[in-house]
Amino acid sequence: MTPARARPEGFKPIRDGIALAASIVAPLALFVLTLPRTVVLEDDGLFLMAGAHLGVAHPPGYPLYTLIVHLFTLLPFGSVAFLGHLSSAVLGALACGCVYICARLIGASSISALTASLLFAASEHFWSQAIVTEVYTLNALFFFGKYALLLYGVRHPHRTGIWIGAAAACGLSLANHVPLTVLSMPGLALLAFTVRRHLYRKLPLLLVILACSAVLPYAWMVWRSHQDVLINFYGSIDTLKEFWFYFSRQGYIEVDISPSAGWHDRFRFMQWLGNEFLWQLTLPGFALAVLGLVILFRRRPAAIPWSGALVFLTNSIVRSFRMSLDVYPHPENTSSDALDQ
Repeated sequence: MTPARARPEGFKPIRDGIALAASIVAPLALFVLTLPRTVVLEDDGLFLMAGAHLGVAHPPGYPLYTLIVHLFTLLPFGSVAFLGHLSSAVLGALACGCVYICARLIGASSISALTASLLFAASEHFWSQAIVTEVYTLNALFFFGKYALLLYGVRHPHRTGIWIGAAAACGLSLANHVPLTVLSMPGLALLAFTVRRHLYRKLPLLLVILACSAVLPYAWMVWRSHQDVLINFYGSIDTLKEFWFYFSRQGYIEVDISPSAGWHDRFRFMQWLGNEFLWQLTLPGFALAVLGLVILFRRRPAAIPWSGALVFLTNSIVRSFRMSLDVYPHPENTSSDALDQ
């Protein structure tokens, strides 16, 4: 494939460069202007402490995110809380830039790709995670970064550097959010499978890079668990059994899988998830998403839309059925009312 054919349709360096910059700067401005200046809910306080003191967070430890937060806390301005929140904002803005790149690589115009990245940034759930110290914006950055590299890689299957970058990103993402990374792998593998003949010889090297990228942050975490740190969730990790207990989140089994929850709860949760999905997209947005998927199936290789659809299904339906949670119906706004008390 020639370089011209490998570029996104209608690619113009100046215009695309400006649009890419806007897809990062505009979300970053939104996140910075709206992020809290003090400690808030979720795991915010825990990750702030772990990052500020290079401690060990709750399972599976999130060593990579801990290091990133620590680097931000070294900046010579703002409080620790502000800088921790800023780390998520920057990672989230970079993820929005990767959304733009992915959209361009699957054939969207620069205007459509920019619109997609800005809408993603302003979506309630993503915005809510981009203004607190949480691991999900880093997970989004890794996913869309890997997807962009794979979309580019299938256009340039002979470029080893692209596949090395994808393997390293995959390994590092395992040092962040293990369940979401594993669930996204089938969809990403489907896309890579389309150029499998070009990858056979590279596969041993790519697997080594993936393994090293995943293992090194956890090796640092194990070493750090033996130091005198201010926050160390379970204490020192001394054996492989203890590491596996930590890595596999076995301490959270009673949280993830409730013995009193049954299939009825799973279906109730799926009903809630479907309603939340429609509310987030809105009906016009959902219609546009379906239309875009139909166009992708008609104009692009089937592996591209199927890979995206598979990632969505595994991270929503499969993950929901993998967990077993008790569903408690409650009046709308009950949680927000409780927080106001």
